[in-house]
Amino acid sequence: MSINFKVDLYAPWEKARFWCSLLSPKDIEIKNFVFLSSEELLQILTWRNHPDISRFMFRKDLISREEHFSFVMQLHYSKHDFYYLLILQEDPLGVFSLSNVNWENMDAEFGLYCRPDKKGYGNLLLEMLEYVAFVLFKLRKLIAKVFSYNKKALALYERFGYKIQEVQGEIFILAKNV
Repeated sequence: MSINFKVDLYAPWEKARFWCSLLSPKDIEIKNFVFLSSEELLQILTWRNHPDISRFMFRKDLISREEHFSFVMQLHYSKHDFYYLLILQEDPLGVFSLSNVNWENMDAEFGLYCRPDKKGYGNLLLEMLEYVAFVLFKLRKLIAKVFSYNKKALALYERFGYKIQEVQGEIFILAKNV
């Protein structure tokens, strides 16, 4: 596997500000939201607002274009929240995020979703998320908050070694330490 980065890594949070190509330039790309075009950001907003995606989000109402672009603008300045678009063979596949990154404890919360018309790519999204978190960021713990009715996500995370740490009503909190 070859990895090419376009970034100067001089602080831990700067590891998140990269564009990289894994395997080969045409196989897998991971693009930070802050480097996406307006068209790419609007496509992600369409996915995020799709009922098949939004029903598993903590915020279920529709997100406006203005809110979405404002959110991405604040990511330019964040040292604790990082969002990525995963592209497989030049085809945008889904999104993953590391949020509330605690650089002292070396842990973070995460989320991911495939675009609504793609199924069966959860493993790849989670593998890439863990690569960024555990290899590039050198985090030691990842935390997911999942609705109890999101059976596919729960099964995926458990297959990857995440354990339920706590249940808060209909929300399961899972974690994985490395």
